[in-house]
Amino acid sequence: AIAPQSKCVFPPEVRERYREWLVGEDPENLMESHGLKNLFSKVVNAVGCTVTGLRDLGKLVPMLTKLGARHISYNVQEGYWDILGKALDVTLQDILGEAYTMEVRRDWQLVYSFMSAVMLEGFRKAK
Repeated sequence: AIAPQSKCVFPPEVRERYREWLVGEDPENLMESHGLKNLFSKVVNAVGCTVTGLRDLGKLVPMLTKLGARHISYNVQEGYWDILGKALDVTLQDILGEAYTMEVRRDWQLVYSFMSAVMLEGFRKAK
């Protein structure tokens, strides 16, 4: 399931960019939205890539900075990064259950905080 907090992060105009994922979707039923799930999986993938990229910050930081700057064209608001971080936390709790220990939660939050801080820097510079 998608955390309810993430709905405002992926409004219809953002999901519209991925039309092929929206065929046959009920726009009122976002919790079952295939497009929304695919977009949210991109977020989880970005966090995973950040973990992998921590070994080479010289490549990771410019990549995340560019990714943040690209979000200007998606009409993103700065507050979305916090909302998305909370939605990621809720989603991981739901998926991992008891395996989502305090240590695992702390590590996910640490990586997401780093990733979002670098992306926000790129986003702000692109304004």
